[in-house]
Amino acid sequence: MKSLVIILVAFGLLALASAISGVASFSTGTHGTTITYHSSLLSRIVAAGYGVCVLLLAWGIHRRFTPVWHITFVAMGLAWIYMVISASAATAANYPHQSHLDSLLFTFFLFLVSSPVVAYWAYRWYKQKHHFYRDSSA
Repeated sequence: MKSLVIILVAFGLLALASAISGVASFSTGTHGTTITYHSSLLSRIVAAGYGVCVLLLAWGIHRRFTPVWHITFVAMGLAWIYMVISASAATAANYPHQSHLDSLLFTFFLFLVSSPVVAYWAYRWYKQKHHFYRDSSA
């Protein structure tokens, strides 16, 4: 559980640093370094909000609040749904003549392939429930 909290704190601080500095992404490759900046103030606000939410999540997991366990369990499911839908949409957008049947088939295939992975991690998180015992009022 300690490593999860450390990872969440790191991601939260990186998101806040991104919002403050304005740097959205940083990548290096054979053609040099590419720095992408946030396109608007709203993008920076969203990055800051994400960072704050992740830091609150890390704090709640560290304090072992039961509502945080529930929120994380639901967030895992929502993240999986978002991944399936966004990956399907991104893949379909690469083809000039989009076929709805092909898109649906790819979405279903991605759903089937990713289901065991999600089920495994959901089971692992479910097994952690006994560690979360405190009320949020404590």
